[in-house]
Amino acid sequence: MSFHDDLFGQFELDDFDHFATDTKWREMEVELTLFTDTESEVPEALSVAHHLWSDADRWHAKMLDLIQDMVLPLKNNNWLEDGETPLEFESLQKRIMLGHIQVYPDRSFEFVFYDDGIFLEHDIVLQGSLDDGWKNFHLQG
Repeated sequence: MSFHDDLFGQFELDDFDHFATDTKWREMEVELTLFTDTESEVPEALSVAHHLWSDADRWHAKMLDLIQDMVLPLKNNNWLEDGETPLEFESLQKRIMLGHIQVYPDRSFEFVFYDDGIFLEHDIVLQGSLDDGWKNFHLQG
């Protein structure tokens, strides 16, 4: 099962029964997944993605603020290996890689980053919503 969107191209049903496609977020290759329980929720989830992409520069800037304010202190205060020096924000930014963007019909979303070993191979999951902006993050995996 699949469908086409003018902005994102062809969505295919993945192994978990969610529609997904490969696309770009500000020149970065990502997988975009519509996390829905029913097919009738697909338009709402797709609308969330369209809202994010329509103002990508602002969402991206706020995302970087969250990384600097919450992720970097967690690394430097709790996840340094013996003899490891604290990371600078620019170094962290260069090492983590956005891999997935997940959107939900309730107007929420998650951006999932690969950590390059910074958190011992845990994904960094930033969470937010169109209504409340970026809220928090957690490590996964």
